[in-house]
Amino acid sequence: LAQRLAGALAVKGLKDPEYQPLDAVVFDDDFMRETAASDDWKPVTGRWSVEAAEGKPEMGANPFDYVADDPGQSISTIGNWFWSDYALEAAVRPAGEAVGLIAAYTSPEDYVLLRLSFATQPAKLQLVRRLGGQDKLLAAKPVDRQKGDWQRLGLRTSGGALLGLLDDE
Repeated sequence: LAQRLAGALAVKGLKDPEYQPLDAVVFDDDFMRETAASDDWKPVTGRWSVEAAEGKPEMGANPFDYVADDPGQSISTIGNWFWSDYALEAAVRPAGEAVGLIAAYTSPEDYVLLRLSFATQPAKLQLVRRLGGQDKLLAAKPVDRQKGDWQRLGLRTSGGALLGLLDDE
């Protein structure tokens, strides 16, 4: 039972509210584990695996890759339902026609995508909103990049605003 009294809220019979303090949610993964070890990544489409990178694992700062082995679209996710603002980064070496980062994922038909596409030359960096299984191109920019070269993709979301980055630009 609550009543308004002179601009204040009076409450009868309720206990003091309880809460759980939370630290900032931070996640990172360098895939530094044995290739057969399980992890929190959830493959949605495609076949995914952790593989030793080229050369000897003991010789590199990050000797493992998370690899999709499927000629079609491959999606793997990690996160929690309450994650809302993101700052994603990944070093990628595209072998197919496109590579990207996804944020705000709720299903294969609903997410935001930063895609580096090699379907045409020059390559294009694209921000895409997939909703109800339909893609809407939000922004696109031609970029001078080659398939097979390492790139750093970044995607930031905050309060509905999107920022896509390629090699920190």
